[in-house]
Amino acid sequence: MEGLKGLLEAKEAYFARALKWFPVCAAILDGTLSADVSGGGDGEDRISALPDELRCNIVSRLRIKDAVRTTVLSTRAVNRCLLEGACGPRTYPHRHPPRCKELQRLYLGFWVFPDTAELPDGAGVFPDLRELAMVNTFMEQRDMDHMVASSPLLETLALFGIFAKMRHLRLCGQKLRCVFFSQSKAMVVTVVDAPILERLILRDTRSPADCKGALMRVKIPKDASELKVLGFLEPRIHELQIGNTVIKDDTKVSPRSMVPSVKILAIKLNLVF
Repeated sequence: MEGLKGLLEAKEAYFARALKWFPVCAAILDGTLSADVSGGGDGEDRISALPDELRCNIVSRLRIKDAVRTTVLSTRAVNRCLLEGACGPRTYPHRHPPRCKELQRLYLGFWVFPDTAELPDGAGVFPDLRELAMVNTFMEQRDMDHMVASSPLLETLALFGIFAKMRHLRLCGQKLRCVFFSQSKAMVVTVVDAPILERLILRDTRSPADCKGALMRVKIPKDASELKVLGFLEPRIHELQIGNTVIKDDTKVSPRSMVPSVKILAIKLNLVF
């Protein structure tokens, strides 16, 4: 039991490292789950008596730690809600990713992403998904494209320790505001169509080993009028492109090489005096 507890705490801490970069919802900070262990209750399992849809809706709004505790408080299969959110039991990814009509936050970690090659993209897969975090996940290029294309209301995206044959991370979404890409590899990260993107945060990223030292290119459209935070860029690892202009040491300042909306530009340098 102690070993399981330690494993859950380690996984929760790993998720927390990624999610701390995002604006925190007040409900996550204030909403807690507790049980009366003083002995005054009758010991009846009232959580299991709730309808499936209501129970899953409640669990999907809890913090990870509190959601896990429901499996102790309830003898019924509340853990299904942890894995599926508001999904039906037939859609959990033994063969396919879940399809959830009411799910708003989805955290996936320590698993191999199911094959999406034969699945259609579309807003009907995750029509209400606002926040997606994937940690220590093995996936193909098409799997990432599938998730983004299937989540039209996605606002925050965290990719932490993604093991993928992913050459090109394409960021698109009319509602996408925050992206965190960490301890992962890609040849190119491109803001394709994300008109209200505010934060693009890269941590410990680089191009794949088989690219023979090529720089990882970060492509920002020159009309990224809402982008306020960009980083952490390392000159020996990353190459910044604004519009069609690749920023180099001798690049002259011009409207074509500027993103005026950026307030914080984080650059990692090794200064030698």
